Amino acid sequence: MHQVRRLEEEPGRRSASMWASIWEGWQKYLIALTIYSSSRLIVLWAMYIAARFVSPAPEASMNERFLSSLHLSASTSWYRYLLRWDSIWYVTILNEGYNYNGNVLDPQSVQFYPLYPLTAKALTIFPGIDGWLALLVVANVAAALSVLLLFKYVRQDYGDEVAFSTIAFLSFFPSSLFLSAGYTESLTLLLILTSFLLLKQEKYVLAAACAGLASATRSTGVVLLPVISRSGMWNPDRRLDQFALIRPGPTGLTRQLEHRLQHNHKWSRCFIAMLRARQCKTVVSGMQQIA
Repeated sequence: MHQVRRLEEEPGRRSASMWASIWEGWQKYLIALTIYSSSRLIVLWAMYIAARFVSPAPEASMNERFLSSLHLSASTSWYRYLLRWDSIWYVTILNEGYNYNGNVLDPQSVQFYPLYPLTAKALTIFPGIDGWLALLVVANVAAALSVLLLFKYVRQDYGDEVAFSTIAFLSFFPSSLFLSAGYTESLTLLLILTSFLLLKQEKYVLAAACAGLASATRSTGVVLLPVISRSGMWNPDRRLDQFALIRPGPTGLTRQLEHRLQHNHKWSRCFIAMLRARQCKTVVSGMQQIA
């Protein structure tokens, strides 16, 4: 009887143990996300105070008139306070595309990068989501994911205490307001952190792809180019033959060409010798660069 009960209880224990391990793994990430969410409550409180007690400046009044012309009603869209200046250009790109009138002295939509409005445009296919709301959804979702990735990145090298402190400093820093506004900062931060994590895993192609997307979001994404170049091409811990264009081995270009040429013409022996000489020269020059 006791053995039967043990067999019946064992699957339940395994399931409980599995869920406990999952919860233990995600618990600290949820704490980090809670720290960030609490800082967003301060942003909402600041928006309420600004709407009730702060008089708009003349420039802000001009901004309000422009928003009204784009049918962003102040009575129905409380989140309008998060949509200022650059957000207007992004929603214009989202709705109308890029325009250029030929006058370099006028502000132009071509000055802004395309990935952020393009991502927000994809959300407008859902009912009830216009361009303005889509900008905020993309920004805030990207900010939340950035918090999780930043916590993971710092935790791997410095532990939980430093990781939690990092999230707190990021969340409550005054300029973190822009992570919740209709700007490109949050999406750029997400792509940069993703690129860094992929670099740590030595997935250089995916890291370079994320760096390219970051550059299509904001000009600061260009700074990832030397980082990826240094990590992927000039790391002395990497094997040389991973970066040589013509490298030895059955999968190298030299072996493939040898196999094809040996079955075609007799004069191919001369070309094979040239390939082998080129291969040796490439390896030697690479070793000299590392030295």
